[in-house]
Amino acid sequence: MYFPDLGTDTQILGGPHVRAVGWLDASVPFATSPPGEALVDRLSLFRSASAHAVEALSLWVAGGPHRCQFCERHHDGVNFAVPAETLLYVCPGMVGHYVGVHRYSPPKEFVEAIFDCPDPGTTDYFERCFRFNEHVANKHPALRSFLARVLANTGLASGRKLALGPGGACSIWLRDHGTPERETRVQITLDEHTGSLFGRVGHAPRHRSEEFVVDDEFPRLSLETVTAIVAERFKPYRHRKARPDAV
Repeated sequence: MYFPDLGTDTQILGGPHVRAVGWLDASVPFATSPPGEALVDRLSLFRSASAHAVEALSLWVAGGPHRCQFCERHHDGVNFAVPAETLLYVCPGMVGHYVGVHRYSPPKEFVEAIFDCPDPGTTDYFERCFRFNEHVANKHPALRSFLARVLANTGLASGRKLALGPGGACSIWLRDHGTPERETRVQITLDEHTGSLFGRVGHAPRHRSEEFVVDDEFPRLSLETVTAIVAERFKPYRHRKARPDAV
């Protein structure tokens, strides 16, 4: 799926703080240069550690592998993101292949950003993600107030993992203490065109958040119904004693 370099839309995320990198198509020419080994290694590192971006930046995940249109031999189904202080560079996992094999030359500002970004999984990396998330969330105070409203109305103050994600999205991760190998995720999303807030509910296996699946019975929901659904969804777990290994 093609998106122009440094555009504000991608397959998994879009918005004024988003910059697309490496969403190539065989029908569209792209800049080339001799591949640098250091850059290929850096892209490979971020691609292999993409689960950290999924969790820390609340990225939606597009399922299914993609085949390289240029050689039709390489497949990849992962996406990753590189957080800067106020921008998020969003890439398909194939970008390292494009650079190393097909001599794709990504934008200079992205190259600078990926070398400046701390290694995924480190404390500095998560702090960088937090600062970026705060930057986005501060632009949408309605998200913060809505998050507080959901938590107040459901009483779910324990066993939760919170993340403020890009795209004006708040993600509330609530672990089912009865079945700790699974998590349930409620994502609140701001429609930047209309200013409306919407919610989605879904499940993800524990430690495998990249396989997040949206529940079919919960399509896009209006702001007025999200809190009630969250409260009802987790009602069985409110007074259940947490297992010793639960967070």
